[in-house]
Amino acid sequence: MEKRKASMGDALREINTDIKYTYRNDEYETLKILSDHENPTKEAIESARILAQKRIDDTYYQIQRKENYPPIVDQLDEIYHNGIDEWKKTIKAVKDTYPKP
Repeated sequence: MEKRKASMGDALREINTDIKYTYRNDEYETLKILSDHENPTKEAIESARILAQKRIDDTYYQIQRKENYPPIVDQLDEIYHNGIDEWKKTIKAVKDTYPKP
């Protein structure tokens, strides 16, 4: 899975998690605030987008690991047949391939 880019929605949630909004094509001019919040400036949204992108980047390894770990049924089967140490090697290989930033 390709790492996604922070959207205006991600930035708005960085500014206020309770904000309700709608927009089209990630364009500021189409932004409508539906809740009782002030309309953030374009600059505030761009600053918040940087923070949102950092949050996405910092957690991307979790998505990569999840996609590459064997299914839990297979993991349990490996523990049963080969022991916990072999299972740890399998999991460690994925963790080493996709380390925390």
